[in-house]
Amino acid sequence: MTMDQTVWQCADRMSGLVCFMGTRIPISTLFDHVRANELSDFFVNFPDVSQEMAEVVLESTPQNSSHWP
Repeated sequence: MTMDQTVWQCADRMSGLVCFMGTRIPISTLFDHVRANELSDFFVNFPDVSQEMAEVVLESTPQNSSHWP
């Protein structure tokens, strides 16, 4: 799975936020959960996002959290 298959963005929807494909869940929500050390809660709260989708986003993002959305 690639980033193009994992996320979508449209300036007219969700205020242009980058979201997981097929959802209105911004990827920034994943990063919020990672920062709070609550990754397992993310998957409980957002079951439409697969672990594979989350891994693609996390692996495609620079390690420096200042670059995270």
